[in-house]
Amino acid sequence: MIDLVIFKGKVNAIGGKLEFSFVVPTGINSLYDHGKISYYATKIDGEASSYDANGGFLDFVIGGVDETIDEDITGPNIDVFLENELFTSGDATSTKPLLIVNFYDESGINNVQLGLGRDITAKLNNNPSYLLNDYYHSDPNDFRKGRAEYQLSSLEYGLHEMKVKAWDMFDNPTEKSVSFVVIAPEGLKVYGLQAMPNPFSEFSQIVFEHNQSEESTLFVSIDIFDIRGKNIYHDDQDVLVLGNSIEPIELNTGNMNLNNSGLYTFLINVKNKQGQLIQQKQKIIVVK
Repeated sequence: MIDLVIFKGKVNAIGGKLEFSFVVPTGINSLYDHGKISYYATKIDGEASSYDANGGFLDFVIGGVDETIDEDITGPNIDVFLENELFTSGDATSTKPLLIVNFYDESGINNVQLGLGRDITAKLNNNPSYLLNDYYHSDPNDFRKGRAEYQLSSLEYGLHEMKVKAWDMFDNPTEKSVSFVVIAPEGLKVYGLQAMPNPFSEFSQIVFEHNQSEESTLFVSIDIFDIRGKNIYHDDQDVLVLGNSIEPIELNTGNMNLNNSGLYTFLINVKNKQGQLIQQKQKIIVVK
């Protein structure tokens, strides 16, 4: 007999004990039979050591229908992103964007793969659908929420549409559609440079957008000048590219000679792997 997985999830064990719940899809065979639970556990103590455990349990029966449960007539909530969760429909992406989908439903997302057409799917334009069942993972300790990530590749330049469809455990479907534009690489451009928050007393972050989503990192040098034009801080770093944005660059006045209240200017030089360089500057206000 082939095992049919009706639930796979993660829970935290407290004091060696764990508890979890989930909803079984309405389309499953309700005849009584022996069930099986498979466990895998891991415990991490610091960075150097970890402990693994595994086991199973067979001494129980599964089957039947709970007639008292409230029926769910609403499909799942689906949020679709490309590259990262800052994406909104119509944004530009690279030729290899990461598809990110967040799901929520009170009865859970149907990922049982019964062969009844209740799969989690993503459809790009008029192409055959991608099956996302194996890429879906429910949130720890909450069967109602989950996430799927799927790496797209070699998309043509231009406008595209992505449709994601999922079902809940009561056979209610939802389909969510977004559009996006794959843009051809061009000369390095940087825009939207700012520090947030600004003014600030101790901590802020430099962020900007760019057109280099094909890059994995950008080289950024930062210089900060006081009101007299004296260079009081310099730093070079490789910054992680997140689609058409970056991982924020941390500013800490305690480490940057920004000890006095006042108006300062920061200058950034951004360089890609092709050696293209662009320079921009912006003002910051420090309040002590």
